[in-house]
Amino acid sequence: MKVGRPLANLGPRLLGERVDSKEILVGPSGCLVGAGDQTLVCEAIGAGVALCVFDPVAHLAGLAHVLLPGMPKDDGAAARHAGTVVDFLVGELTAKGATTENLAAAIVGGARGFGVPSSLDLGQIVGQQLRAKLAEARVPVLLDELGGHLTRGVFLHAENGRVEVRSFAQNDYLACELLAA
Repeated sequence: MKVGRPLANLGPRLLGERVDSKEILVGPSGCLVGAGDQTLVCEAIGAGVALCVFDPVAHLAGLAHVLLPGMPKDDGAAARHAGTVVDFLVGELTAKGATTENLAAAIVGGARGFGVPSSLDLGQIVGQQLRAKLAEARVPVLLDELGGHLTRGVFLHAENGRVEVRSFAQNDYLACELLAA
């Protein structure tokens, strides 16, 4: 299905900048929570991974652009690392009124560069760590869209948990609603 505006029309923006009154840009290593009619946007997920978490009752959504596996050396980099971002993002969401039992997640990205051996595929390593941390937190992963060679844009709608994934090169479009069972 091909729907929506093409990603090629999205120019570079400042981190955390509102694209319009409802869209907020989440940049590399960024982590933000949105509510109501806000949409959280990661415009260019390449080898990094977008972690989307949603509470359908509280209408709260969190989006992190995770770049590295493992644990950070300092607390200021919690959103950048797969080993700490799940606890960090779930903590941010629950502080704003989400309930952990209602949460559902999506992980998107992890594009692999041509010629990169699988042992050095950071996207897959980050994805494995995120899956493990989400399982520990008992947050189901309802969309797992990792791998391939394409850079993607991710749009997470706080109002309904809709995750839109759009590729740059092929203008492909995928949508999923994060409604936990």
